Amino acid sequence: MNDARTPRLEQLPGLDILKFAMAMLIVAIHAELFKEIGWLYDFVSPLKFSAVPGFFVVSSFLFFRRRETNAKALGHYVKRLALFYAFWFVMLLPVTIGLRKWHAHFDCLVFLEKLFLASTFRGSWFIMALMIGVPVVWLARKMVHPLVLLFVAFAIHLPFQYPDWWPDIVRYRFSFLPPLLWIAIGALLASPSICTAPSKGLPPAVLLPVLYGGMLFRNLEPLVKPAFVVALFLVFLNCNIKPRPVFLTLRKMGILVFVTHFAFSSFVNHLALRRSPVWDNSFLHFSVVLGCAALVSRAILALRTKRFFGWLEYGL
Repeated sequence: MNDARTPRLEQLPGLDILKFAMAMLIVAIHAELFKEIGWLYDFVSPLKFSAVPGFFVVSSFLFFRRRETNAKALGHYVKRLALFYAFWFVMLLPVTIGLRKWHAHFDCLVFLEKLFLASTFRGSWFIMALMIGVPVVWLARKMVHPLVLLFVAFAIHLPFQYPDWWPDIVRYRFSFLPPLLWIAIGALLASPSICTAPSKGLPPAVLLPVLYGGMLFRNLEPLVKPAFVVALFLVFLNCNIKPRPVFLTLRKMGILVFVTHFAFSSFVNHLALRRSPVWDNSFLHFSVVLGCAALVSRAILALRTKRFFGWLEYGL
């Protein structure tokens, strides 16, 4: 790839669209979209569960493609993530207290374990995984060849994909360890040697259906998914779309939808359990949660520029 095809962050509309699409798929996971249609649910499951890996690859790529990825830039990146984590920890605290039952019992050691190796508020593991995983990959790339790092990351990732073989490791599936593979892939894709290499072989768009077919086989899915995620990433990265302000908005809304949708999803689950079974419909669940999360996200983006609402900037 040349510089024209890997411009600045604001000029990557394909990745902006991809991030928002991944956020929609994550909402679909928690809404169990299509669960009423068994064959369709099984068919789209590999795509839905490629969403979080896609988020990691994009986030890692956008950091490592910077002109400078020195210790100062890394510190600034981690600081921004820490502020983002703290912002949403406070904003979602009432929901978290109710879901985690902290009002009845709070264990400091358990909290610390959840903070670094799982989640405090729902979905927070993704943020913490980036806060830990990106520095780990950044440091490892200074000590070993990127391909060696990729192999090691894949070796760490694989046991989590076959929990029946390694049952004790399941408790750490929402830690920074499994995503090291996706972060290493994003860093590798951002390498100048990769970006400037001429394209060879079949285009990624042609490979996508073949790779997706492989993911439909449960035992093969963990082995094929990295190739599928990379191919999907390359399709969106290199798509010929002119930059528009709406794509920047979609990029920002993507992460906001990811963070905020958990509260709405929990509320809909409560309605289905306590009020009416009609709320158990996956199509209704998905539509309501995505709609509410998108509206709140859009409101945050609009209000952050208003007087007295500048603090909302920390939530982006």
